Amino acid sequence: MDRSREAITQELFVPYFQPILENEKNKIAKYECLARMNLATEVISPAKFIEPAKLAGLLSGITRIMVDKSFSFFAEKEGKFSVNIGDYDIKEGYLQKFLNYKSNKYGIDPSRVTLEILETISLQDSKESISQLNELKKMGFTLAIDDFGTENSNFSRLLDIEVDYIKIDGRFIKNLDTDINSQKITTSIVAFARSIGAKVIAEFVHTEAVFKAVKELGIEYSQGYFIGKPNISTELLR
Repeated sequence: MDRSREAITQELFVPYFQPILENEKNKIAKYECLARMNLATEVISPAKFIEPAKLAGLLSGITRIMVDKSFSFFAEKEGKFSVNIGDYDIKEGYLQKFLNYKSNKYGIDPSRVTLEILETISLQDSKESISQLNELKKMGFTLAIDDFGTENSNFSRLLDIEVDYIKIDGRFIKNLDTDINSQKITTSIVAFARSIGAKVIAEFVHTEAVFKAVKELGIEYSQGYFIGKPNISTELLR
């Protein structure tokens, strides 16, 4: 917990970039900016710092650092990218002014940025949460529902949000080439996404066989170790 607080104070969190491939064109469409704690002796993954940071109420501080550093990085680069936001960011109500300020500061057109929101946010009953997300959409940001399928998916709630992408949780993708149930669930999610005009991103595409199965279902985008691992530089991922 103290280490997370120190990392925020010293801004030791850095973005690592994982490519998202547009399957039809076989071309990188964007990069997801993933948080890493960059200490002098090691780079620490979210699995080790997210829960302590959550308990200490520090997650929105990590979001702020990640947005600033990601926007700064892509101010000097071409292309699109995505950043993650959580329910804690929505509840604090700072996102609209903060993202507008950072967009202006770094000259980032909001249309370049996808905000990845966890499915739990989309399922909350709060009208304020839905209102904030739709206002961000009006500002020009695109929205993605992350890890779709991890909760008891209430598809109807998504009709209240103008979603551009649905990211299917990796547990349904990792065995897509061999598991019939995964295929059925994924097919249903793809059909739903099409019905609301959203495109689909498959997470956990870790083998060539899974990549092939993803494309056979008509899924537009792929992300995972087979496509590329998170890296501190986008140049190494091209």
